[in-house]
Amino acid sequence: MKQILLILVGLFVLSMGSLSAQERMIATAKQDSSQVKVYDEKGNFMFSRSGELVGYTSTTVTIKEGSQNKTYDSKGNFKFSR
Repeated sequence: MKQILLILVGLFVLSMGSLSAQERMIATAKQDSSQVKVYDEKGNFMFSRSGELVGYTSTTVTIKEGSQNKTYDSKGNFKFSR
């Protein structure tokens, strides 16, 4: 019984750790000259990319780069283009 309780407590602690490691959410994306700058809900800079801001959500930013619209996640990783 003690071992089961310890395992459950360990799993709970691990799950709490993963909650704190969640991705930051995008609060705003701003066009600054030829750069798009992305900020979180506390106003902290997240990343920037060259191009024209098309739009953003709390999890993605879409930027026109040349003739393509490219979408990036909240870490600045490329997801897809159209």
